[in-house]
Amino acid sequence: MGIEELMLDRATKQGIQKGEQKSKSQVISNLLEKFGFSIEQAAEAADVSIEFV
Repeated sequence: MGIEELMLDRATKQGIQKGEQKSKSQVISNLLEKFGFSIEQAAEAADVSIEFV
């Protein structure tokens, strides 16, 4: 695997990770605002840390 392929692979993985975080943020926002979840409940439901929430 060449340098270009490694760079592309890294960028792809970072993009996927950012997309996953954005998606989880939206889910957490909905749980808090629309369903009245507590921070702890939203963190547990979204499988993230309380700090992330």
